[in-house]
Amino acid sequence: MAIIDTLKLARALRDRGGFTPEAAEATAEALGEALGEQVASKADLDQATQRLEHRIDQRFGRIHNRIDKLNARLNFMQWQIGIIAGLQIAALVKLFLR
Repeated sequence: MAIIDTLKLARALRDRGGFTPEAAEATAEALGEALGEQVASKADLDQATQRLEHRIDQRFGRIHNRIDKLNARLNFMQWQIGIIAGLQIAALVKLFLR
């Protein structure tokens, strides 16, 4: 949660904005209350970034795991096709060399 420096804001409103001290303080407090819960700090953004990076890493890990499994299945199927093709060639050779 970001914290707005209401004292600094009140001083700026009073000194540079031409507000009366009471109006500057009231405005700063109102803005602090209204925006204090909704404005993200750098730490908030860093935490959100870390959580997103962690979730992305998890997703990529799952994707890579699935790809590895598919590659293993494809490799097995290639061996099966190779064996079947070899047996068919052997049967054809035997048939024609009789």
